[in-house]
Amino acid sequence: MTRLAALPRDVWKTVRRWLPARRKRSPPPLSAPAYWAVGVGLVVGLVGLLVLYGRPVLGPPGFLLVGPSEGSLGSSALFDGYTILHGVYGMGLRLLLRRTSGHWPAPWLVLVTVAAAVTWEAVENLPLIAEAFSLEPAAAYEGDTILNALGDVAAALVGYGLAAALPWPAAVATAVALEIGLVAVGFDGIASATWKVLAGAA
Repeated sequence: MTRLAALPRDVWKTVRRWLPARRKRSPPPLSAPAYWAVGVGLVVGLVGLLVLYGRPVLGPPGFLLVGPSEGSLGSSALFDGYTILHGVYGMGLRLLLRRTSGHWPAPWLVLVTVAAAVTWEAVENLPLIAEAFSLEPAAAYEGDTILNALGDVAAALVGYGLAAALPWPAAVATAVALEIGLVAVGFDGIASATWKVLAGAA
């Protein structure tokens, strides 16, 4: 009886051997100038959107802000503690794309990462979302400066590259360690930043 019950499965395995292998679809490869044009176009579009939002080019801290900062100084320098958060985001994107789209041409995966990072910045700087980060009256966060947003996009790409260079268990461990470290020193991690947006929008 057990053998009869397994018969349909055995027949299906035999049939599958004779069926043509199902090909996973992937976008067609582009020329190097085309990849660059798309990537630069995405970044230029983000800059245009931030100009439309009325965001300044750079804030008072200048190019580097060390330590947590609330209010208008937050996310105003080119690089700050949240730069690491965006690096973790890029690592997560790499791990996800490795699982879902590992058969795509490598430049396409980089473009998807750029698009995801640009989308993050565009949404994060919407007035409604910026207000969600100002849960306390003293924390008058208004959004990122233009250079800070570009630094965040660059950090996501660095995180993507780091995760691509590491074995996936090491990449996961590194991303988790960075996330915990950010929260430990007073910054928002990806999880806490998501909670803050949801709590502020509720």
